[in-house]
Amino acid sequence: MSEIVQVALEDVPTDAVLAADLRDDQGRILLAVGALLSEAKVAVLRRRGIALVPITASEVLSSDEIQKRRGEVEVLLRQKFSLASETPVMTQLYRTLLAYRLTRLQ
Repeated sequence: MSEIVQVALEDVPTDAVLAADLRDDQGRILLAVGALLSEAKVAVLRRRGIALVPITASEVLSSDEIQKRRGEVEVLLRQKFSLASETPVMTQLYRTLLAYRLTRLQ
């Protein structure tokens, strides 16, 4: 089971997932469990005076595990793009998806 931690709003990682309902002082639900904490939602919470949010603690990966997962991501994307034409648009799409997936590992 994943551990739930309270994180200061300014330290919330990009696109973190809310681990429990977030309520205001009167018990009204501001955001439901599972909500993706986008920059826009974080800004709204900041204006509402929310200081801490419950998120699921991220797993800590060793450098070897990160390298292994990077390799897996590259293989998966190569397979998905194997039948795509090698146009500049498809090449850029591949690079963009690869960069996105790799940054999610860090």
